[in-house]
Amino acid sequence: MTSIAKLLRVSRSTLYTVLPELQATKRDRGGLDDILAQLPTDARPGPPTVDRYDQLLTGPHQATGGSPNP
Repeated sequence: MTSIAKLLRVSRSTLYTVLPELQATKRDRGGLDDILAQLPTDARPGPPTVDRYDQLLTGPHQATGGSPNP
């Protein structure tokens, strides 16, 4: 506790005074699942896909084994 007080540049008595308040706040907040449930849903689009490029891989040149340039 002394080391923490030195790092924060406060007295140990200040830490002992504030610590019960911090613990009570933490108990009242609930778990991570409760916090995550309160967040709005994510409306961002998903990551880009490369599905549209699949046709380049399955084009006619792949079926014959030839190069794409005649």
